[in-house]
Amino acid sequence: MTDALSLAQTTMLLSQHFTKTEGLATFANMNALLSLIEHESQPLLHFWMLDNNVIMGLRDADLPHLEQAYPILGEHDYVGFVRNSGGLAVVSDPGVLNVSLFFPPSLLKMGVNEAYDQMKLLVDRAFPELPIEAGEIPRSYCPGTYDLSVNGHKIAGMSQRRRNGGTVIMLYLSVNGNQNARAQLIHDFYTVGLGHEENKWDFPDVDPATMMNVGDLLPQSLTIEEAQARFVKAAQLSGTQLAKQHLADLMTEPEFGAQIDFETKRLLQHQPTFNQPDQTSH
Repeated sequence: MTDALSLAQTTMLLSQHFTKTEGLATFANMNALLSLIEHESQPLLHFWMLDNNVIMGLRDADLPHLEQAYPILGEHDYVGFVRNSGGLAVVSDPGVLNVSLFFPPSLLKMGVNEAYDQMKLLVDRAFPELPIEAGEIPRSYCPGTYDLSVNGHKIAGMSQRRRNGGTVIMLYLSVNGNQNARAQLIHDFYTVGLGHEENKWDFPDVDPATMMNVGDLLPQSLTIEEAQARFVKAAQLSGTQLAKQHLADLMTEPEFGAQIDFETKRLLQHQPTFNQPDQTSH
């Protein structure tokens, strides 16, 4: 694993907060930003938050009783949508920080593992007091090879997307709030979604005890804003300057709005017929 963050002299910075009804807008934005970054020379550090949503992967569409499982989300005051990528369900709410690192093809060519290592390094530098390890935590929700954990308790998960040479590494970090309730929600969702069927799809048997907030591992409580500040400082210590204006200008261009509309329509195609929300705002 490299010990150097591969950030340019200047890195673009963006922070967004989406409401409960704007679930599809999160991944429409992410996909549009990935298309945009293809033509840029700077990487992008992107923070985003989404209120009370369960973000499902394409694998979750195979749940044999998916329609019966959806009301479980509402009982916990959540809604849900299916992202147009693989993986399994994760929870997003005001206590979860999503962090994405975008790399343009002109800046760096890196393999899948090397890209994940970049995010792991950023998290390590943001939380230097914690012994963070990468490796699957089997009974967590959305378990994967690049789960991040402390003393066996998962605090974060990662995924990756590539398009035309551009790469985005996405991290969700459980910062504060009731992580036990989040895990129990996904446990109940899969229990109802499977019914009495054989679990031939390897949906996780989620154990809430396998997961924890990063803030619960620190001497003092941690807010989302404080977590963001830690990531900003970690990036700056690598020698990069963080700038907002260039990207803000690009996002006002008609081409970017058109790309978001296109990505939103693609996402709508993956939603179950019984759950077709109007989430086209951006």
